[in-house]
Order: sequence, then C-alpha cells, then structure tokens
Amino acid sequence: MGRARRLARERISRRLAAVLPPATADQRGWLGGPGRVARRVLPREVRLPGRAGVHPDPRPASRRAGLLHGGRARADVGDPRAVRRCGAAQLRAGRRRAVPGARPAGPRRATPVVGAGAGAALAGPRHGRVSREVVVPVGLDDSAVGVHTRPFRCLLGAWAFSSVGDGVRSAALPLFTAVSTRDPVAVSVVAAATVLPWLLVALPAGAMVDRWRLRNTLAVAHVFRSAVTLVLAGLIFADGAGVVVLAICGFLLSSAETFADSASQSLLVSFAGPADLERANGRLVSVETVGVQIAGPLAAAALFAWDPALCFAIDAIALGCAAVLLIGVPSRAGAARERSSLRADVLAGLRFLVRHRALRTIVGVVGLTALLTSGINVVAFLYAIESLAVPAAAVPTLLVCTALGTLLATHVAVRLSNRLGSGTVMVGGLLVLAAGIGVLGAVQVAGAAWLAYFVMGFGAGSWNVLSAANRQRLTPGPMMGRVTSAHRVLAWGLMPLGAALAGPIADATSMRTVIIGAAVLTAAIALAAAPRLRG
Repeated sequence: MGRARRLARERISRRLAAVLPPATADQRGWLGGPGRVARRVLPREVRLPGRAGVHPDPRPASRRAGLLHGGRARADVGDPRAVRRCGAAQLRAGRRRAVPGARPAGPRRATPVVGAGAGAALAGPRHGRVSREVVVPVGLDDSAVGVHTRPFRCLLGAWAFSSVGDGVRSAALPLFTAVSTRDPVAVSVVAAATVLPWLLVALPAGAMVDRWRLRNTLAVAHVFRSAVTLVLAGLIFADGAGVVVLAICGFLLSSAETFADSASQSLLVSFAGPADLERANGRLVSVETVGVQIAGPLAAAALFAWDPALCFAIDAIALGCAAVLLIGVPSRAGAARERSSLRADVLAGLRFLVRHRALRTIVGVVGLTALLTSGINVVAFLYAIESLAVPAAAVPTLLVCTALGTLLATHVAVRLSNRLGSGTVMVGGLLVLAAGIGVLGAVQVAGAAWLAYFVMGFGAGSWNVLSAANRQRLTPGPMMGRVTSAHRVLAWGLMPLGAALAGPIADATSMRTVIIGAAVLTAAIALAAAPRLRG
C-alpha cells in the first residue's frame, strides 16, 4: 500500500512539474520577479504559473507549494486523495474554476490553485517576457473575503465601538485635566504623555503585531484599555486622579492603542481582500469619523456636566463591547518567518518603506500634510474668532463641518477612483484640501469658515481612504504592522513640529499668512507628488 501511494504521488508530481516554470514566488508569499510584484499569494492558494517548463527544484511539487506560504500552508495538490487529475489542459486561460476531480483531503478543504490565464501581469525571473496568471480556487469560493462577509462586519463593529470610546476619552481627558488642575503645565504634561507612545512604542508594537495572532492581539489590547479606563473612572469618582495618574493612564491607553491600530489594519486587509480595499477603508473612515468626531464628543459633553467619571465608564464599556464583537472574527496568525530580534524586524520594516518608491511617496505626503495641518489647527480657531467674527460658542461646529465633509468623501472618493483611478483622485483630494485652506485664509466672511472646514474635510477624507488602500495593497502581509506603525510615527511625529512653528511665524507675520502659506505648500506637495501617485 505504501509503495502504491508513493508511486501515485510521484506520478502526480511529474504531471505538475510539466506545467511548473522556474520559481516565481519567494518564501514570503509574493509573486513576481526582480523589480515587479503582481500581487500577494492569498491564504490557501498554490501557484501554478502558465509557462511550460521543468521546475529546477528537486523537491516534490507539493513541498514547493507549501514553501509559498512559509511552510504553513498545507499543499493538498500533491496528495492523491485531494487531486485526481491536474494537467495544463485543465487550467483554462482567463477563467476561475475548480480543478476537476479535486476534493478535500480529510477534514480540511483543498488548497486553492493558481493557474495560467488572463490575470495580473508577471515578469518571471527566468523569462524575459511577461506571462499571465489567474487564481483557480479549489474548494474555496469568492465569497470568502469582502466587505459583506461576517468577519469584516464584526471587525467594523468592533472598530465602531472603540471609535466612540476614543471620541469620549479624547474630549473628556484634557477637559477633566483642565478643570481639575487649572494649570496649563498639567494640561500640557497629560497631552504629551498621550501622544508620546506613537513616537516611542508604535514601531516595536508593529513588529510584535506581525509576529502574533492578530485577533488575540486586538482583543487583549481592547480588554487592557477597558480595564485601565475603568480604574481611571473609579479614581476620578473617588477624587484620587492627580496629574501623575492622568499622565500614566494616558500613556498606557495610547500604548495599547498602537497595538490595536496595527492589528486592525492587518485584519482589514485579510478580510476585505484586494478588490474591496477602497470600500473597506471608506467604511472604516466613516465609522471612525462618526465615533471620534461626532458621537464621542457629544456624549462626553452630555455626561461631563453630570459626572466626569461617567465619561470614562462609558469609554470602558465601549471598549469591552469591541472586545466581545471580536469573537466573530477568525483568528489569523502572523506570517511565519525566521527568528530575528525585535530591532532587526523594526529596521527591516523601515528599510522596506524607505526603499519602496510608491510607499515612500504616500507616507512622505502624509507626513508633510500632517505638519501643515497641525500648524493650521493652532491658529485657525483664534483666527476665526478675531478675523472672521465667528462666535466662540459656535467654533466647535466647525469640526462638525469637517466630519460631514469626510463622511461625504468616503462614498464619493471610492466611486471616483473606480472611474478615474485612485492616483488621480488622491491628487485631487490634496488639491481640494489646499483649496479649503485657501478659502479659510482668503475669504474674510464669517460664513466662509464653515464652508472652508467642510471642503477641508472632503479633501482630507478622500486622501485618507485611498492612500490607506494603496498603502495596504503595496505592503507585504508580513510587514503590514510595521509599515502601518511607521506611517503613524511619521504623521504624529511631525505634528508637534508644525504646532511649534505656527505660533512664532504667526506672531512674526500674521495668522492669515500662516493659513495661506499652508494652502500654497499643500498644493505644491500635491503637484510634486502627482507623477508618482498617478503612475
């Protein structure tokens, strides 16, 4: 029996070798030759490229297929129980179809096979020409990923609850610090402690997220944040929350948020799939905008007058609900790779980001625009009150206009990108953002402030949705956490610099000069980055 099974496997391996060219996927699960990447090898897939030739690797085809997923994927294509027939004639060009005769091996489903056909262009390392490939699923339908699947809906619900909690806390923490201490230095210390983890913890957090199981990491982060917030609510209720306690809690909550953010981004890419990244990010930005900028601050305003401790209790409950919703999210392990130090992993992620031209452009634009917009935020409210005669009580409504513009952009930008291309819409979003800033500085009418903030929200929302989708699409799965963290570090790291520069420049010139100068620089950044973004 053993000899018959071995002969059957060798016969199937020879048939597979007849359609396998030289290796076209590295062990990280990415397809493409030097200088070109077609797309990721999705989970439970095996690549059968379309050019005829004998694979130089002497190992069986089943073993080679397993290496495409770092040794974690089960290569059922080499098992006679899973595949009865697998020849070149069965891999029809341009079609998605199951290989005839394929059936699950044991209790598990057979591995999807990637075969020849009209798909993404691929420059093979041993072929001087472009070949074609297409996914041929075996035992796995196309409904496994997308924004309509249950895992993505559970992830989106968890993101919505955590966004509401973050919105409540982001409004209540600085307000409670100011009311309880009446000391600007104390307010500054707590604010700095809240931002500091994005500079110190985010990069190692991203490297650790790439190693760990994503759902477990996200759930533990939410539970930890819920527990810390609940303790803080108890201390505030007992009048035991001083500046030191507030600063420590702010640091711990933001540190845990760095882990949650990286894990959420990686899970989003896994559940949405490459085709739905724009729509997935649009929905994510929508619920985040509603939670952080509208629902959360309004809830904090209503609860703070009653009892400040209730704000943090509601935050803890929201984070607990987010953790519970993750029960419906399947567990995904980090990518298997060779053991290395945390420092080596962080440096590898930074090197990849710096050397990748498209990613470098996207993250660079994010950093520069964050620097400019943080400078605008320093002077914009005072400018609206003094120069545009906006009532002080009406100033918070400007932020509501920004949120409304962002919500509109999450729907419009995705549709425009399908017609015009995401690069064109990204450049257009930056130009719209510059136009909104210019309206705020150039039009000396009170009503122009609300229009300007709405336009700025629309431009920023368009950029955020599409830039996130393209960044995720360009980032290898094993580096998703590190690239996401590096993106956050650059954005958050330059914001204090912009805030620090805006005040002295406005004092030396005028607030209007700062705003108009930021508009001109934003437009210049958009035009300078346009060739690379559109390319």
